[in-house]
Amino acid sequence: MTNITGVIPGQYSPAVELIQATWGKNLLPWRWSNLRVVNINPPSSTLLNLPFSLWWIALAAADETLQGGAMTTAWLRLFQTHLSTREATLMRWRGDLAESAEMRRAYSALYGRYFARALLASRLGLTDFVSLRRNVTTIPSGVTVRRISQGDIPDWIAWDPGEGGYVLAEAKGNLTGTSHNFQQGTPACIGAGKAQFGRVEVKDVSGTNIATRNWVAASLWSTDTRRRIPVSVLWDPPGEGAEIPREEVSGHAAAIRARKFNALAPRLVRSTAIDSTPGFRIRISAQPSEKPAMPPAVEIAETVNSKIDERILPIETSARHQHSDVYMAALMTPFGVAPIRSEADIQLLLATQKSARRVNEPAMVFGVSLQSISDQKDRALWLSANGIAAPDGLSLFNLRDVTIEPVGDIASP
Repeated sequence: MTNITGVIPGQYSPAVELIQATWGKNLLPWRWSNLRVVNINPPSSTLLNLPFSLWWIALAAADETLQGGAMTTAWLRLFQTHLSTREATLMRWRGDLAESAEMRRAYSALYGRYFARALLASRLGLTDFVSLRRNVTTIPSGVTVRRISQGDIPDWIAWDPGEGGYVLAEAKGNLTGTSHNFQQGTPACIGAGKAQFGRVEVKDVSGTNIATRNWVAASLWSTDTRRRIPVSVLWDPPGEGAEIPREEVSGHAAAIRARKFNALAPRLVRSTAIDSTPGFRIRISAQPSEKPAMPPAVEIAETVNSKIDERILPIETSARHQHSDVYMAALMTPFGVAPIRSEADIQLLLATQKSARRVNEPAMVFGVSLQSISDQKDRALWLSANGIAAPDGLSLFNLRDVTIEPVGDIASP
């Protein structure tokens, strides 16, 4: 593989490794798993047998990698090392993740974070995930998330476009639980996740408590050693507080999106002021899949309900039209992340693309849609075997399968 220069030192991309693990063996970028959705109000519990695209997980990993800074150096080649090579249909990890219990817990937690974001985004339509800081996290609308007691707190504050409100979300990954408990009971990790919502308060600029929708997203892993049915649970604990007035919803939606983009900006442009700082933009065009990307349906549990829960979004299908949009972007390879900030960076991107096509190297391009920054509106999901363009403006594509066109400085006409 060609050595790539100009990367952020040590900024490795687990997202690249996930794609390498699948496409490198000509496998389809979809896996089947059980999904259980538990609603508190009104009470209900639904277990579904659903496929999901690995692109959702890769996009979550890419975004978390960029927002997380240089502390991602330890996670090189995780997906390539861990995704099962024996199972091409079910969601299954290779071996048992690690030899020691400590490393198994660490890997389980990391993958739990990526999978949680993928599930919350793809199944519930949540957008604009902002990682919570240790004590205080602020949104430009004046909303503040503040720790009020000791202990772990939720992973993110996000936005629910369907409900028009904020969401607190917590991720859990579990290797030692039982399929029966995840499908029908209350796993211990769910209880631990629910407790974290009570350790923070969400207030508006006037100091009034804001009602939040709270979700715990927990995944029970299947591995080559523990060959059980993979199950994920989305659990909806009740929240308290004042609802956001309808006339203020659009302002809050724009504020949390701006907060998310400001977290990404240092990795893509030269400062956090996206609207006034010089940066580079490119047009990325991607074609739909030449063949269906989803594997045939597989029945993996007798207890699966046939009725789709009303809160679960329709199962995605491969796009049938071309995607084209203008992005702030970054090149992602196993060697690191290289923001596209200049003409020289464009040349690096195109050279990497040429090399990847010639010797089948893994390389991707991560993008933030400039249109989604300016108008703050969600877009229609675009998804194929070649990549994903999510509703909130974050996108990830296989570099080999897209067309790159330089547009120029962000500040230029």
